[in-house]
Amino acid sequence: MTKDTTLGNLTSERLEEAKKQEQIIDSGLSTYIDVGFALRKIQDERLHEGKFIDYAMDRFALKKHTTYRLIRAADVAKTLKDAGLPYPKNAGQAHRIHDLAKDDPAEQIELWKQVIESGVPAALSQIDRIANEMKESVTVPVENEPEIVGEVNMDSAHHVEPISIPPRRPIHFLAFNGPHKNSVPWQMPSMTDSTICTRSKANLSRLSNCSKRSDPRRES
Repeated sequence: MTKDTTLGNLTSERLEEAKKQEQIIDSGLSTYIDVGFALRKIQDERLHEGKFIDYAMDRFALKKHTTYRLIRAADVAKTLKDAGLPYPKNAGQAHRIHDLAKDDPAEQIELWKQVIESGVPAALSQIDRIANEMKESVTVPVENEPEIVGEVNMDSAHHVEPISIPPRRPIHFLAFNGPHKNSVPWQMPSMTDSTICTRSKANLSRLSNCSKRSDPRRES
């Protein structure tokens, strides 16, 4: 039953138009296209009192998401029908096309055309798959490398500038003459990286034995 209280302040002419659009929505026999266009007409021409979303909720128990979903689906269906294509059978299919192709009518038409030509029932997963294939098929043009004009001197083309290596820094080692807290560290002579690399294992072994003999615990 129509809630006339929501339309109490409209003129008789606008009230008649509002009731006509409401009848389409209430009947449930119309397609989602008629429902979506009826909602849009009421919104665009302000055939309602208060906020449109509040009106849709109070009058038809339609939440904001559902209301605009129907309106967008109707817009997509009209775009496809104007292009000579059969429109989607339900609002879910039409709204999915809107989500994938946004507000680009040409892209919506191309997507729906490929869905029809695939011969597969237009389930939402099928629409998603074809939309992904369309995105993958788009190739990004590669810029051509600049053309070299004139002769090329191969000697200069393969010339490599020498790299200067900074001198190696000396490495210093510190050792302690015993385990006590008052032990005084002593410093070994400076050695470069190359010197250390050429040290034999025998020299390192003698250095280790020397440090062992300096340990008072080993002497006791």
